[in-house]
Amino acid sequence: MMDISQDRRVPRIAWTRICLFAVAIVSGLAAARYGQPYIHDNDRALNVIVTTFSILAGFLVAIMTIVADPAAFSRRSWQVHELMRPAIYNNLLRQRWLFVLYLATLSAIFAEALIPKESPLIPWLERLYLGMAVAAFVISFGLPNALLRIQMARYDEAIESRRRPEKLSTKQESADSAH
Repeated sequence: MMDISQDRRVPRIAWTRICLFAVAIVSGLAAARYGQPYIHDNDRALNVIVTTFSILAGFLVAIMTIVADPAAFSRRSWQVHELMRPAIYNNLLRQRWLFVLYLATLSAIFAEALIPKESPLIPWLERLYLGMAVAAFVISFGLPNALLRIQMARYDEAIESRRRPEKLSTKQESADSAH
């Protein structure tokens, strides 16, 4: 069973997340600045971006569904669930913003497709969606780790729920043999 007093600590700084976010921003800005000529009139690259973010959006929705599923932690008391709620909310909030970034990238691509090719806005939209695409892609490298953490927490919970009856039966046997 989880020690409730642990959750009242001061939250740790997630340096890995901060570093990943910084790398994503710098990479996105560099791609927007220097990558626009490579994306201009390149339908293959555009198709790769659209396909990639469509797949990532579906994957992210699956992760959000797994994170938000309260049935996965039904063996715990309501107090533990209440203490875990802010962490679950923060996790979902980060994933929601990543999903919004995916949609914003796809929206910029859609807007670029609607504007005439001669428009002076085209290079700026290309910079915008390329920068967002690179940043979102870099941030997405954290998704497998998030999924791993979620699944391992479920696995640990399943093991703990099976240990509890064994511990109780062992204690009962010890008490019976003592008498």
